Amino acid sequence: MTEPTAEHHPFGYRWHERFPNATRVAGFEGGAVFAADAEGAFWLIKDEGTMADFLDSVEDADLLARLVTLERFTDRQSRDDAVARMIERHRRAHDGSE
Repeated sequence: MTEPTAEHHPFGYRWHERFPNATRVAGFEGGAVFAADAEGAFWLIKDEGTMADFLDSVEDADLLARLVTLERFTDRQSRDDAVARMIERHRRAHDGSE
């Protein structure tokens, strides 16, 4: 498994323009996760923008600056494994087994 490199972007970052063919692979209360194959890599895009409404622009400035995370993987399997782990963690957290 390769370790991803990550880019953090603020709320409102126009990642849709950079990855127009991204596919939604998971959703949760704070946002959604998308997968894209672009720029010679395999991307996992975590957009937690729906949390922005609940954050104070002064007190939570650091968090607001990191609501979009782009993780770059060098191979599809590593990216897909990361998606599976994230979905499993989310499932366990919501069914009480974590």
